[in-house]
Amino acid sequence: MKRILSTLLVIGFLLHLFSCDNSEKRTGKPVSEEELNKVFETYPENKTKRFELFNKIASEYGNAETYSKIAVLHYNKGDLETASYFFKKAAQIYLSDSLMIKYAEQLANLSVIYEILGLYPEAVENYHKALEIFKQDRDVVNTSKIYNNLGVLYQHLNQPDKALAVYKKSLSLIKDDSLLLASRYNNIATVYEESLNNYDSAIYYYTKAYVVYKSKNNSNLPVVENNLANVYLLKSNIAKANLFVKRAISDAKRLDLKSHMSKILRNQARIFIAENKIDSAEKTLIESINLARKFKDKNT
Repeated sequence: MKRILSTLLVIGFLLHLFSCDNSEKRTGKPVSEEELNKVFETYPENKTKRFELFNKIASEYGNAETYSKIAVLHYNKGDLETASYFFKKAAQIYLSDSLMIKYAEQLANLSVIYEILGLYPEAVENYHKALEIFKQDRDVVNTSKIYNNLGVLYQHLNQPDKALAVYKKSLSLIKDDSLLLASRYNNIATVYEESLNNYDSAIYYYTKAYVVYKSKNNSNLPVVENNLANVYLLKSNIAKANLFVKRAISDAKRLDLKSHMSKILRNQARIFIAENKIDSAEKTLIESINLARKFKDKNT
């Protein structure tokens, strides 16, 4: 689902984990980030040694926030297995201390990792557990986030009706944050486009997202412009598709979002093919492929 935008995972999936705070029942301050980073710097290649030291540090501090901090550090370093281990440890402590909101946040963080690993049923199960806790606490913000992320998962599981239902629940809980509204509009549009083939509804919701992103000069603007171009191509409206591809290219350059350009150029090549400009299509496709390889290499 290459164009879905999520609160925890945004695609390009923009990711931020549920945060941890100092609401601990156990005594003692959490470990400092400097101390944790020193372990990585000392043993950059020795995962086994690092794991032993992090486990020792976490045991010595003995509070959930330390476990959670270690988990976030490993997540940021790309070690999802270790991050999962420490999030589970943090969750166990929060649960035993009856800090249910913090427990729910760790469940949500685990779901983020499960989603990345393709463990969708496990991610759905944890999200539902977290959702019930947030709803009982009347935590509207986190309830909306969980509904949104469930929508992402249901799309992965090819359950578009469920995805649409929870996206709309998420949307209904957002009052004042226009950028969050825009991300929900975008996600609803992807269901209509990719799963239900309802292109008019897709255009309606993509346009609502487009209006917000344009007013905020937001970095997702060229993404949603390219999404609109894609739907207009599916409707064989080449003039409209060309209009939004040109806007997407211009805004991606203006905002210096080179990583978006490959997908935009792919749609431009499709337009050239529809216009029977085969040489231009071939040149554009080659440029798109080269950009995709370049940014894939940077992320490996």
